[in-house]
Amino acid sequence: MEDRHRAKIPKLVHLVWLGSEPGAQLLGTIDRLRELNPDWEVRLWRDGDLDWLKNREWFDSVPTWAGRSDIARYEIVLRHGGFYVDADFEFLRSLDDANLNLEGVVVVKERQGYFCNGFFGASAGHAFMARLVDRLGASIEARPRATPQAVSGPAFFTDELVQWSAEAGEAWSEIDRDLVFPYSFDKLDHASGPWAPDVIAVHAWDQARNGRAQVDPNLSVTRGSLVSRIRMGLRIRSRLRVKVSTVRRVFDRLVWRPNCAYLGDGRGLVVGRHGRAIIVELSDTYVLSSLVARGAGDESFHRFLSKTLSGSDVYVDVGANIGQFVDTAARSLSSYGRVFAYEPNPRVADTLSLNVQMGRNSAAHAEVVERRVAVSDSTEPVTLRVPTFHAGRGSMVRTSLSDVDVAKLDHHEVSCVTLDDELGHISRIRLIKVDVEGNEAAVLAGASTLIESGRVDLVDIESVRAHLGSSVERLGEILDRWQDLGATFADIDSHGELIPIQKRGSTIVTSADRSHLIIDLRPIRAALQRF
Repeated sequence: MEDRHRAKIPKLVHLVWLGSEPGAQLLGTIDRLRELNPDWEVRLWRDGDLDWLKNREWFDSVPTWAGRSDIARYEIVLRHGGFYVDADFEFLRSLDDANLNLEGVVVVKERQGYFCNGFFGASAGHAFMARLVDRLGASIEARPRATPQAVSGPAFFTDELVQWSAEAGEAWSEIDRDLVFPYSFDKLDHASGPWAPDVIAVHAWDQARNGRAQVDPNLSVTRGSLVSRIRMGLRIRSRLRVKVSTVRRVFDRLVWRPNCAYLGDGRGLVVGRHGRAIIVELSDTYVLSSLVARGAGDESFHRFLSKTLSGSDVYVDVGANIGQFVDTAARSLSSYGRVFAYEPNPRVADTLSLNVQMGRNSAAHAEVVERRVAVSDSTEPVTLRVPTFHAGRGSMVRTSLSDVDVAKLDHHEVSCVTLDDELGHISRIRLIKVDVEGNEAAVLAGASTLIESGRVDLVDIESVRAHLGSSVERLGEILDRWQDLGATFADIDSHGELIPIQKRGSTIVTSADRSHLIIDLRPIRAALQRF
């Protein structure tokens, strides 16, 4: 039987382009590849070429181009062998100049620590490629809210490569990353060269901007910035006869074209669906993808905030991230209102400050108090662990990051406070939002005096079992105690309205994942007033 682990890798390069017709830049890349590599075959794969995919159902159901491309590339290389390369590489020299090992599996490690699934090679039928194809569906199904980078992209690719090597006792070959990654995607401001003479290719990282970024010379944000207009595609399979006005309304809602500008230092500026600009961390793939895909992040909660907050209300955002909800809250309140924003991640807190300042210069009215500290039930300093590709998922609870390799975590020592200590002087808080990736129970325990004395109207928590980790039992106990005191629970619909949940609190947090669990604490205050 043929040893597929050591079979030769054919001199074959695969590129995948889905959705819109290939542009001049991609066609130029293909021509350049063929010119530099006359003895290599170059193939471009389009949507119509992929009906044979084993994971075709997952391909059709995955909502992002990046996710679909991941599915396609693994099966293409499994079936035909060769090298897959992302469509946004600029090739400078022949692939032969890289002295590629044309057998087994060949990979390159990105500067962020992952093995790149945008430039790799393998022989046809290789066991590692078969493993990727076989395990991809389970990865997507297990984490429906995770980004493509996590469930099918570099993180998935890296984890499977390491596990396959350990189990099979086989090694992979590595390409010197400086030959194809002279800079990383969060250093685009240093991406002008000149490149070292041995660099084979340069990755433009358009995949970080959803794989559809094109330079638009008519849009400028800051001098010297890289400016893009990101175009999203919509495929309509049925023949429909509808009014033109209806088509325009649907198009405006479903096919959002946000403006995006690269500002330098790993940050971008996105102009969202409602014309609001927000500065984003390019390393936070979850927040970035939601803004790019929909022009807004979590619109139901934005609507809920707009309906819930008014006048001189106080809003507390624990885990404020870059400040999407802080901005909406500040705009909903008058100049007498106040917003308290807690964000311990130093890098993300800097971006939050930039967005708060931008809000002050626009239509936001309420005072925003920024606190660069973690919130818990203790004032002891803590270690904040932050995944490299998901800056907003930093956590103080290691079990909430059990799906992330320790080597892919940045560590920060941060100060810690309790809400009882911080806000004990406030007589009434309209809403506390808590999104702290597994430390929710500790945050609520540290606010017990505020809450059980009837000074808080509403609390919002994210209830995702994988993120709660070992704290899920403690959180359930806290919710049950509040429920016994009179608190009620609700979900939020797409219009920002509350939908009552008639279950025990401990059952809610263990039975299903919820982006938002609203806890109405006003009955506690009413009960206290009766005594």
